[in-house]
Amino acid sequence: MVREEVLGEVGEVHGATVLKVLEKGSVFRSGEGEVPGVFWGGFEFVLEAFCILASWEKGIFFLPWLLVKMDVLKGGYELSRGLLKRSGSRNRTGRRKHDALLYSESFTESELTALCNYKGKGCDRSITYKYVMSKLYDRAVKLLPMWLAPNAVTLIGLCFVLVPHIILSFYAPTLSEEAPGWVYLLNFIGLFMYMLLDNLDGRQARRTSAASPLGHMFDHTCDAINVAITGLTVASTLRLGNNIYTLLLIWFFGMSVFFTATIEEFYTGSLVLREINGANEGLLTMQGFYLFSAIFGTGLWMTPIQITSAWVLPLGKCVIFFVVPVSMPTIAANYYAILKESKKSDSRIFYESLYGSIPFAICTVAMFGWAISSSVLENYPFLFIWACELAFLHVVSYVIVSHLCGRPSLPSFSFMVFPLILGMANAVIAKLGAESVLELPLLFGVVIISAVVNAIQAYRIARQICEHLNIRVFSISKLHE
Repeated sequence: MVREEVLGEVGEVHGATVLKVLEKGSVFRSGEGEVPGVFWGGFEFVLEAFCILASWEKGIFFLPWLLVKMDVLKGGYELSRGLLKRSGSRNRTGRRKHDALLYSESFTESELTALCNYKGKGCDRSITYKYVMSKLYDRAVKLLPMWLAPNAVTLIGLCFVLVPHIILSFYAPTLSEEAPGWVYLLNFIGLFMYMLLDNLDGRQARRTSAASPLGHMFDHTCDAINVAITGLTVASTLRLGNNIYTLLLIWFFGMSVFFTATIEEFYTGSLVLREINGANEGLLTMQGFYLFSAIFGTGLWMTPIQITSAWVLPLGKCVIFFVVPVSMPTIAANYYAILKESKKSDSRIFYESLYGSIPFAICTVAMFGWAISSSVLENYPFLFIWACELAFLHVVSYVIVSHLCGRPSLPSFSFMVFPLILGMANAVIAKLGAESVLELPLLFGVVIISAVVNAIQAYRIARQICEHLNIRVFSISKLHE
């Protein structure tokens, strides 16, 4: 086959505007003559969706085009009669070209060695954990069967919060409606079980001699995903509504403290949960909200509170003012621990931690900028929050993985925050009266692209670690006996 380099174009095929994502690659026969291959790699439905969206509004093709240019989307396809079809070409190893997207290596040999030698350090100073919960966990882990894998325990715990959350979303699509009491009770049970199983997975790993760095990654990733799940559930329980208060709650009570704790672990080598932390007192407080709402209803959260002579807020929204004083000292303590470490070892560490926090800062600015500049949060609260969550997940996952494999530093930019930047820019353009992209197709595209990229990254990491350590993700048996 002939090889050539093409930058990209948008063309007309049978009267419909379609996206030709063209880059350096193979040339295939299509219609009259040869046309360059369209790159994707096993996820043709995503590009097909964008091709459809491209006929709705100019500019929608820009997001997948840019991601392709950033070497995220690869594969071999041909453009024929306006449809993207699998080319089925293979590389020298015998695998299809699109398989390279899933089978490319995420770690170098030295990083895999560091993964094997990783020993987790940390402590939980929570008063609740020390005097009450730890004793419960030590007894409860004995009830788990020995054949149950630690990662399966983690996944079951995540399902316990996800299912009640989905049920609640049907009753409260705008986060302001009151659901039946049993729905809040179900969320109370689900969050308690998540908290319980999240503390049992590590004990089960030591009990079955199945501890691994993959388990550490999987546990932290599920915790990061739960930031959005529990954040939205709490917002719905407090009836905050589809407004900026919901985003503030999720950022202060979840994203910010989770990220700063993770970056502290990266630079100090130890994860320290302080006397009052989100993993213990925070989750118990949320469970209290659910249980109270299940018994007494949510009317109390709508009680008007006089803040100033001209400012009246429902009690549920006033909770934000209690969350901020709790979160800010935690964030400050995380960076202070890094500062102390820099004084003991390397003075550059603290400045590097600020440098490594830039992707999260950009993510924060983009999500709030998009929410403030348009009605996206009001019109599509769940979709928008999940777009923010998937960008956050990619940023924080990179820090987790880098810590475990011994990478010396963190980048100052994550390409997965770009979709949020694009959304914010589009909202600002629309606010200024210029031509912009339809918000729902753009938001839908952001969520799909972010979900696919995160899924590919998770698969590649899990596959390489499992092959290297000869383990399975959800079983304690060996990959190769």
